[in-house]
Amino acid sequence: MALTVALLQALACVGYGSLLLAALGLRRALPWAERTAWAFALGFGVLGWLLFFAGACGALQPLMLKAILLAGTAGLLLLGRPDGRLALPRDGVTWLLIGGLALIGGLDAVEALAPPVEADSLAYHFELPRRFLEAGRLFFVPRAVDGAVPLLVQMTYLPPLALGGERALTLWTGLSGWGAIALTYVVARRYLATAWALTVALLLASTPALLYSAGSGQVEARLILFVLPAAFAASRALREDDWRWAALAGLAAGFYMGSKYTGLLFVFATGLV
Repeated sequence: MALTVALLQALACVGYGSLLLAALGLRRALPWAERTAWAFALGFGVLGWLLFFAGACGALQPLMLKAILLAGTAGLLLLGRPDGRLALPRDGVTWLLIGGLALIGGLDAVEALAPPVEADSLAYHFELPRRFLEAGRLFFVPRAVDGAVPLLVQMTYLPPLALGGERALTLWTGLSGWGAIALTYVVARRYLATAWALTVALLLASTPALLYSAGSGQVEARLILFVLPAAFAASRALREDDWRWAALAGLAAGFYMGSKYTGLLFVFATGLV
């Protein structure tokens, strides 16, 4: 059940992201692999945004959370079919890099299956969603420093915790962390050969910050899902003089702002560009 809930939420993110790309008329501007990774990243932000309003309206009940996830999966119809056939690599270096990623993925899977032990997650990142679910709504926490911080990422913890329990929650954090790694690979692959793009992904996946936080409730690893689309879309907006890419950059930067106070600096930098 826990794995089913985590996968359902991942599919809902891809669906909501596909709907957003289609609404902006950018669905066919990206190859299928990039479109899928971008859809997950943008859908992650859309899902957190929707869940915030559900919580603000006092509608954090299992039925509402299921409805939001199932509605998102409808967007999968807009994802389209893969471009061509998957070609297996033929050189040993590429297989070695894939093996390194598989090894790190296995270690992250162990973390995702283990009970949460990281202090910030237990005291804040996972604790607040648990309290919101108990109350059935969002409420202000009268506490210094973290009492009123942006909570877009933590909003995505509500459905797994409510529908699948703690195991679904930790599986979801692991999946979303690897969503950031997959996005890094597809963006790098646009400019680099497969082996080099895999090297970039492997370097990212093996950094202590990712190994430590991607499977926990920490938000930083998941902010990659907003930074890369915002930067790439801002670049294309300048190069192509296309408002659609500018709008997408603004949305992605806004998702960052909704996730952490430092996102205010990123929004300013993106707008300045």
